[in-house]
Amino acid sequence: MPHQCVHCGKVYPDACEELLKGCSCGSHFFFYIKKEKFDELKKKNIKKIEFKDVEDKKQVEKDVREMIGVEDESIRICENNRAW
Repeated sequence: MPHQCVHCGKVYPDACEELLKGCSCGSHFFFYIKKEKFDELKKKNIKKIEFKDVEDKKQVEKDVREMIGVEDESIRICENNRAW
């Protein structure tokens, strides 16, 4: 499943190492994008999806943090790849 970094908008392909280690911008929050959308971006050579509004980006980041119950991005990953 392709994913997009919530913080910077960079798009990553299926099973990419960055999904576990974090984005090059330092974020560990990603959301799924449809394969069709990923293929379209790849065809157009687009590597990053820009947010139209900075406030939209901040709201998405805030919503993700609320959903997973953290105030910052300091999530520890244990041996079996589960957050705790």
